[in-house]
Amino acid sequence: LKNSNRWPVAPAIYRSIRDVFVWDTTRYTNWQEEFLGGTANVSNVQVSLSGGTSKTQYLFSGSYYKEGSVFPGDFAYQRGSGLLNLNHTSENEKFNFSLSTNYTTDINELPTLDLTNVATTLAPTAPALFDENGDLNWEDNTFNNPMATYLKKTYQATGDNFIANAGFRYELVSGLFLKTNLGYNKRQSGQLSTSPAAAVRPDLRSSFIRSSGFGTGTVKTWIMEPQAEFTRQIRKGTISVLVGTSFQETKKSGEVKSASGFSSDALLKNVDAASDLNISFSDAYQYRYAAVLGRINYNFKDRYILNLTARRDGSSRFGPDRQFGNFGAAGAAWIFSSEDFIKNRLNYLSFGKLRTSYGSTGSDNINNYQYLDSYTPTEYAYRGTTGLIPSRLANDDYGWESNRKLEAAVEMGFIEDRILFSASYYNNRSSNQLVGYALPVITGQPFIQKNLPATVENTGWEFELSTVNLKGVVSWTSAFNMSVPRNKLIKYPDLENSTNANGLVIGKSLNIVVGYRYLGVHPLTGEYSFEDMNADGMLNQDDYQVIGKLGADGFLGLSNSITFKGLQLDFFVQAVKQTQPGYIRSFTSYPGSSDVNNSQPVVVLNRWQFPGDITEIERFRRGTAATESYGNLIQSDRSLADASYLRLKSFQLAYTLPDEWINKVKIQSARVFVQGQNLFTITNYIGLDPESHSSMRLPPLRTITTGIQISI
Repeated sequence: LKNSNRWPVAPAIYRSIRDVFVWDTTRYTNWQEEFLGGTANVSNVQVSLSGGTSKTQYLFSGSYYKEGSVFPGDFAYQRGSGLLNLNHTSENEKFNFSLSTNYTTDINELPTLDLTNVATTLAPTAPALFDENGDLNWEDNTFNNPMATYLKKTYQATGDNFIANAGFRYELVSGLFLKTNLGYNKRQSGQLSTSPAAAVRPDLRSSFIRSSGFGTGTVKTWIMEPQAEFTRQIRKGTISVLVGTSFQETKKSGEVKSASGFSSDALLKNVDAASDLNISFSDAYQYRYAAVLGRINYNFKDRYILNLTARRDGSSRFGPDRQFGNFGAAGAAWIFSSEDFIKNRLNYLSFGKLRTSYGSTGSDNINNYQYLDSYTPTEYAYRGTTGLIPSRLANDDYGWESNRKLEAAVEMGFIEDRILFSASYYNNRSSNQLVGYALPVITGQPFIQKNLPATVENTGWEFELSTVNLKGVVSWTSAFNMSVPRNKLIKYPDLENSTNANGLVIGKSLNIVVGYRYLGVHPLTGEYSFEDMNADGMLNQDDYQVIGKLGADGFLGLSNSITFKGLQLDFFVQAVKQTQPGYIRSFTSYPGSSDVNNSQPVVVLNRWQFPGDITEIERFRRGTAATESYGNLIQSDRSLADASYLRLKSFQLAYTLPDEWINKVKIQSARVFVQGQNLFTITNYIGLDPESHSSMRLPPLRTITTGIQISI
């Protein structure tokens, strides 16, 4: 088993397999260490002040956060924020008011180019990135230095975010409360990207056109939720009735300007210095949502609970006759541990509860105005006049996506809740999915928005177990959870004649993979071979079959917390069983290609070389035949891999200073800690990381944090 932070080959993690070398063949550079071996320093400072009386409380806090990058260079993300909370209750306690405001500003200058791709494909014989003077090395114009784009093309994103929430609650008469929640959010953003001539090889700069991009955006959202809630004691039970409405509006506007024709790299941040300026993107929309809802809850003897809800939702994202949808749910619970016949017979059972629920919810998670015909200005003017071309076809016949959910669970506690256990089963069926339905090319449009006539079922089991293992001077608690999800296509009328016929099968998971069945490398020819389903001597889509299923089959989690006096140890371990695309899909060229930026894992050197060789890598060859063979391999089950892993997700060791120490310096408490994330991973997956299952993206970082917390 190998650590997923490195490919399982050493010391030469990548080797060039080209037959002809242009550069110094005696050079060797581990580009993973060069590009990904840095340290991303993080600074996080927080301060807060709170106070008040029994009727009025306030809290003010401020924070500053800065995060660097593991990539080379001085890149960082910075954020500053301020928070104010206020809560007031009247003297007669009939009226309550709460207010929360938060303002955040940030600057993002982290690199937009992920060097992971370069680190895993650049030949180890490639020239040095910098010359003896510290300037970019172009190796006499034979080397497209990847650091040019990375360092010279700049990007900056700025943002301001203001959030305010207020709540009012008044008891009109005994048991009747009138409530209103208000919210407002305004986000403003700006972006600047530059493409200077210094980012290309010197011999190409004379024809290079300098350019910049300037982007701005504003989003404003408000929400208002008036509610009335009535609670009354009825015999041995309590009934609670709530009715309310919800109103929400979002307005967004944004614009991107493309500027080019700058005379100097130094002028790229000044839009007025461009000789050519175009508005490449302009967007504005208004989204409105409204709902009316009701809920009835009845609790009898604190052991029998019934809950009923109903709501009607409306969205501006649907056509005039399809804007509203009706949804509801019912739930019931029985706390059986409160029954006398349970108490008398099972005295070790401290808590027991059975619960179940069934209901429906809706979704309008699509873009705005999809039900309308849309047009886009033409890119090129005709006789000085800009025209319009269709960019979206109208369809006002789709409506709310529907999800029906059934859940049943049991919760139990044993030995005064020192052992807590719960098990639940869920069955969710989704229908009328809002999708972009693919259209034939002859229509002139790639897709149209519609409700998919399919029913998808998601089921699963979830288990949780927490235990108090030790109590006293040494305390030890553990928590374990397990989830086993499944999904399949239940119904799809006329599937065989739809555009999804090649990717979906009724009764199978939505995550199935359709392609060729891999048979191995032929020991005589040294070429990849695949199953010919129809025995016609040709390999094409008629030979496709279900070859596997992507995604996770199960999740496990285990956490522990151990304390001894002022010392505390916490750690969390995560395990996932899954199948994901293997390393074969990470490369655009076949093993043996002369592409200088197509270094491959060392395992490809175990290729077929002589008749009778048994191997998983075909013989090195070039040309169309090699490209087609590699393409077939990517479309086969050989490109799927077991990406299961076990990871120490988090670890923390903390120490709280004794009272006799902190009393001397007149503070309330002090705590020092060290914590880590993604400390190690055990996996058989060949690649940078099984969780992100990609060899071309930066995997989750191993993070070490130290700090001190002081309360005055």
